[in-house]
Amino acid sequence: MKGIHYVPLHFKLEDRLCLFVGGGGVHERRILALLPSGARILLLAPRVTPTLEALAREGKIRWLSRSLEPGDLEGASLMFVAVDSDPWSIVEVARARGIPVNVASAGREGDFIVPSVIRRGEVVVSVSTSGRNPHKTKRLARWLERMLERFLP
Repeated sequence: MKGIHYVPLHFKLEDRLCLFVGGGGVHERRILALLPSGARILLLAPRVTPTLEALAREGKIRWLSRSLEPGDLEGASLMFVAVDSDPWSIVEVARARGIPVNVASAGREGDFIVPSVIRRGEVVVSVSTSGRNPHKTKRLARWLERMLERFLP
């Protein structure tokens, strides 16, 4: 099979800085998924969803209402970019510093993708089509979740 083949990895992100550029629904879902990991989350966006704004008010994430500045990358382990404008200048700044980047608008062009994840107690299952068919990934993840409910209530 031709094309990109991703390697499934599960990272320990506790106390690691994860940088998010863009404050819409995509990042809301990703930030909510990362919060239990103990990652330090820095969100850069002029505007954010009400949920993200509430998380910032509660001190669960750090939100700066502005664009990315070079100093923001200091110590970052991962970067997630979901912006309405062209993301590539942001991506190149991160890559120049060796920071892996996820690009929501062009998943396979980034350095990593975010799979669908199912959690049942200590069991964690991730599902991906290597970015080729997100709809199929979601359908398969829902099916697996129903199957796991039968075996791991």
